[in-house]
Amino acid sequence: MASRGTFGILVGLFCLAMKVHAIGIDPSLEVDLIEGVYMTAMNSPEATQVSGHPHGSGPAFYFEGETRMIEVNEQTYQKLKNLLSSPMPEFTFIATVKQGRRNSGSILSITVGRSRYLEVFTSTRNGEFRFYYTHDGHIQMESIPYPFVADQWFKIAVSVSGPQLKLSIDCQENTTRQIRIPDLDFSKPGLTFYIGQRADRTYFKGTLQDVKLISTAQGYIAQCPMMGRSCPTCAQYHTMVDTITRLENRLHQMELKYQVAEARINELETCHCQKDCFDNGQTYTDGQTWEDNCMTCTCSEGHVSCEQISCAPVYCKNPIYEEGECCPVCRRNCTVSGVTYHHGEEYQEKLTRGAYVICIVKQCNNGGAITLQQELVSNLCPDPDCPVSERFTVPGSCCEFCSGIDYCDAHDCVPPKVCVSSPTSYQCFCPTGFVEENGNCTDINECAVTEAQPEHHCYGGTVCVNMPGDYRCDCLGGYERITDTSCRQIDECATGTHNCHEDADCTDTDGSFTCTCRNRYHGDGTYCFPICNKVCQNGGVCISPSVCECPPGYEGDACELDKDECATGTHECVGMSRCVNLPGSYHCECLPGYASPTVHLDYGITCEDVDECKTANTCHRTMLCVNTEGSYECRCSAANSCSHACNTKEWGKKNNGATWDTGMCQTCTCQSGVVSCQPRECDCSNPELDPVCCPSCLLEIQRCLHQTSAVAYENREWWRHECQDCQCQEGSIRCKAVQCTPPNCLNTYTPIGECCPRCQPHSECDLANPDPRLKTTPADCVTSSGKVYAHKQRWVLADDHCSECVCKNGNICCAYNSACAP
Repeated sequence: MASRGTFGILVGLFCLAMKVHAIGIDPSLEVDLIEGVYMTAMNSPEATQVSGHPHGSGPAFYFEGETRMIEVNEQTYQKLKNLLSSPMPEFTFIATVKQGRRNSGSILSITVGRSRYLEVFTSTRNGEFRFYYTHDGHIQMESIPYPFVADQWFKIAVSVSGPQLKLSIDCQENTTRQIRIPDLDFSKPGLTFYIGQRADRTYFKGTLQDVKLISTAQGYIAQCPMMGRSCPTCAQYHTMVDTITRLENRLHQMELKYQVAEARINELETCHCQKDCFDNGQTYTDGQTWEDNCMTCTCSEGHVSCEQISCAPVYCKNPIYEEGECCPVCRRNCTVSGVTYHHGEEYQEKLTRGAYVICIVKQCNNGGAITLQQELVSNLCPDPDCPVSERFTVPGSCCEFCSGIDYCDAHDCVPPKVCVSSPTSYQCFCPTGFVEENGNCTDINECAVTEAQPEHHCYGGTVCVNMPGDYRCDCLGGYERITDTSCRQIDECATGTHNCHEDADCTDTDGSFTCTCRNRYHGDGTYCFPICNKVCQNGGVCISPSVCECPPGYEGDACELDKDECATGTHECVGMSRCVNLPGSYHCECLPGYASPTVHLDYGITCEDVDECKTANTCHRTMLCVNTEGSYECRCSAANSCSHACNTKEWGKKNNGATWDTGMCQTCTCQSGVVSCQPRECDCSNPELDPVCCPSCLLEIQRCLHQTSAVAYENREWWRHECQDCQCQEGSIRCKAVQCTPPNCLNTYTPIGECCPRCQPHSECDLANPDPRLKTTPADCVTSSGKVYAHKQRWVLADDHCSECVCKNGNICCAYNSACAP
């Protein structure tokens, strides 16, 4: 099977062929940290270039020892500063790693002296990942447990996007954490960038390859091209990807089953036998304990577990470590002239030799004394700058000192150490909140609970936040401060600081609140919509429970009934016009023999008599056409012999008194040259009845005519019309809205030609939706070509029938129709 790296290359080639963007990262966004330490690593005896991961792309180095200093060169550091100079940090750290056994070390570390500024830390000893960073000048740490396997390759990606940290291992997202926004001020003086260590400690031991910093939160795709990627134009290719993914999952499950089976077989093979342990070429029996490199190790059923040797506390100023011993021991002190000196401490004795005064410098060594130096007092001690009467001496010193001098005026204490002046000199001490280790001040984490420090003083509703030399108690979300160490819960429902909808109930919870729509409303609680028992039809809107607001022209509980304005007399047709009812509306039609130049839009005001003698008439050529109000006559002069037949374009010549069927539900008669037509008389007993011309007869035979066509349906027969399921019920049509399964998404849309909603891939249009409770008229939309669309009207683009647009209150929003065939 192709590896994930090869698979990512196939993805890039295929999508490139389909004219989509290739998978990868812009090289200008990357900082190759192995390249930045290449020359330093090549010259270090504790770093060796080795063969890397089978699918790695760059040089690999094996790191060992604890005296190396692998720093990133200035050119690489400057590029890093330029890429990460954004005020809102977004970056990804990636590396291909093979870490040694029982090692805890820093893969990457940016420090100020020995203090962490930004660090990525992994441990095969404790099975742990750590991310150290600085926020507002204070060091923060996120710890994530992960069972790193020693001496085996793994890929690690650490993505930071503002206040979010995401850890991915071997191209699988492991954990997402909310963090404080890291400081990325790389102009800060004293910053040093290391690879494989933090200054002169936490040395990483193992192999590193492809160590990079990328200035985007999606930088992990440089390591794992398929993470979070999709090809919206590669529909068929998705099927192949899904199939391969399923096969990989099945293979992984089979491998797990094989490992379980192998473990059970091993257990059966060693049944009733003690398992020995093998460590550093030695064999140990089950239960045996031994010491190795100041670690106490135990063999338990074939597994070796080790922990640091526990040393008894020592009570001396300068304990020492003897060769071959793991715990410190104390040496004997020295007592001179009633003054006690600790082992390793120096002191002075004054001796007069003739005219000379000699100062002998000695050191206490396990109860005895070692002479370090002999010198004239005048050479060793400066002449005090004060009168003799103000001078004094102290035991253990040959020099004279002046009273009242503050020796801290010129000291070399390195912060955070503080200077404390004594009568003869000064000393550097670690302040409260720090402990001295190897001459340096280490911050005490007051928030960590240990035997020596069982608890801090942050109480209910707070979280302890460690700071250099101190700590503070921050209120949890949904809590407000009472004192410096305690907070109380905020009742957002009582204080009105919630965002629940007016038709929702607010429930206070621990540190937060919930919103629940009330009975007969639905929604997420922050916005609630009323529920109507009947689906509002014909554009009606549910404005309150079981109340539909109908558009003009419709009525009924669900706006299902058309208002017949003609029958109720609520129309405005006047003059020589008549009312014609339409679904949801009506129009005014001029009477026969009348016409209007404005096509009935003026309610019949302009319906004027048509002069058929000038336009079209059926008078025989021997007759004279005479116009009348609403009609015309064919008259014969006394001097001529006239024909009373009718000349028609559609049916030819018709004799006077002739009657014929037009085929359009009308029967016409020729009378003295004038053709008059009347609706055809219906014989409901005729088995060949035309239902289009005689819809009333359908009631007698319990059949129904389709709403917009000549199709007739039998009693109880179903059909679909305008997203409604309709049935013929004893000659009457009864319709109900199509029942749709709600899509499992927040934003939906209904494609043109379909009845049920789909998931909307774009939500930009949601902000343009008018509030349904507002009674204002939504605005129309005008395209660049000048075409006008009404609010909520949909259309497809002329040059792309898979892109669908909708008018949303004056805003045009378009989206790709995922249901469209490729």
